[in-house]
Amino acid sequence: MDRESPPDNRNCMSCGQCEGAYRCKDCFGKNWFCRDCCVKEHGRHPFHRVQTWMGDYFTNTSLKDLGLILHLGHDGYPCPTLHNEDNPLPGPSSIRPPPSTSTLTIIDRFGVYEHSIQWCRCPNRQSQDIILFRMGLFPASIHNPQTAFTFRCLNYFHIDSMECRTSAGNFYMKLRRLTNKTFPDKVKVCDNVTSFLTC
Repeated sequence: MDRESPPDNRNCMSCGQCEGAYRCKDCFGKNWFCRDCCVKEHGRHPFHRVQTWMGDYFTNTSLKDLGLILHLGHDGYPCPTLHNEDNPLPGPSSIRPPPSTSTLTIIDRFGVYEHSIQWCRCPNRQSQDIILFRMGLFPASIHNPQTAFTFRCLNYFHIDSMECRTSAGNFYMKLRRLTNKTFPDKVKVCDNVTSFLTC
């Protein structure tokens, strides 16, 4: 029961200055973050499941809603062509949205996520599919990918299908349930199932 309530000290466990309102279900131990620290702490863990305290209960939220932006290219750091003195973009994530962000649906072994992304804008940049491969993501299409799968999701499915004889359709239904256990029908199905079967 202790894990179902916020800590007695409501200050953020990361900065210690702001009042926290967010916890992560996947981070080790009990954690409590303010919005900025939650985004900063999850710049390298974008597939963690975050919840917000509503005063009486926790409800699921997404890192995208909190302002996390995945920078694709440059090992997860912002593209240097977008960096200037007036708008510094520190660290692997940024709360301030840089220009031309788009949305990418990413399927991981614990669910379906939508993330705001910023592609590399360098003149000699690689194609988007190669950038995704280098970031550990398998694009559902080569040109203008809108969906990608983590390699660990595909590896997990491979073991699941070998040991448990799980079909691709049933595996994706499980991912929908992990994403939204109360209303799994609200998770996108059609395009993602087809893409998953193709991958």
